[in-house]
Amino acid sequence: EGLNKILSDNAILEEYKMHATLFLITGWWDISNYTGSKYLEIESHTNDMHNEGWCQNVTRGARMLCQTNDEVLLDLKKSIDIVGSKKAFCFPFYAYDNRTVELVKQAGFELAFIGGNYKANRNQDKWRIPRFPIYKNTTLETFINYVS
Repeated sequence: EGLNKILSDNAILEEYKMHATLFLITGWWDISNYTGSKYLEIESHTNDMHNEGWCQNVTRGARMLCQTNDEVLLDLKKSIDIVGSKKAFCFPFYAYDNRTVELVKQAGFELAFIGGNYKANRNQDKWRIPRFPIYKNTTLETFINYVS
């Protein structure tokens, strides 16, 4: 709730002129709740693939890994249509494989983020950029460590 409130009213971003990116699951949350700040970019986190995926009765982490190419591309297109951007994509649950990376490329995204909890560098594969997730219980000290 805390992060959603910060991003939905945009006040803290405006006050500190701080840029942020929200990877939105477009099938779950209304994008209009997050618009209104020139400091907030909204990018894709799928339309409705942020669910646990069971492929042949074995969990794979994200449903995106279990769907057909056409199903994944249709979902990504829905998300792109809603956010109006193909700049960045974030894999659900940090789960990806070579096939899903290729589908994200095919959908037209410029880059993609995975998990990793380590800092990216300029030599990073732009389809597998690590990121630090920010949760509602992420402390200021932890956040400072991420960005410094």
